[in-house]
Amino acid sequence: MRPHLLLIDDDEEELKILTDTLAEAGVDCKCTWATSPMQALDMLHYLQADFIFIDYHMPKMNGIECISHVRQLPSCQHIPVILYSSELNDQLIKQANDAGIQSCLKKTSDTAALIARLRVIFTPRSFPLPAIPVAVLPTEMPTDG
Repeated sequence: MRPHLLLIDDDEEELKILTDTLAEAGVDCKCTWATSPMQALDMLHYLQADFIFIDYHMPKMNGIECISHVRQLPSCQHIPVILYSSELNDQLIKQANDAGIQSCLKKTSDTAALIARLRVIFTPRSFPLPAIPVAVLPTEMPTDG
């Protein structure tokens, strides 16, 4: 069965980029878009997501606040979440960890680096992500040499 990913971002272009990059990375999944935290919260009453990618900066409610509400829904308490944002710092990562977000991934214009990170995330042995302390998934892959 293909995993069902809920992608939450107020920028539809970012949703399209992430969806296309997941496909380019060979991740066989179904993607559902929510363009606001409120829409995502409404959807989670009837949609069973296997994984959530969420942006931090959105109007009315940021991604961490949204996930705090998601964690209150009985059917959503254990869904792995990645905060996918252009701005990550130690304070934001700590807030993400406190909200029950498993990992943080920095948005990048480097498609090859994003594909590489998505392949790591969605290897059979790592999906779904276990509930572990938050880690930053760098956009740069280590090089040999």
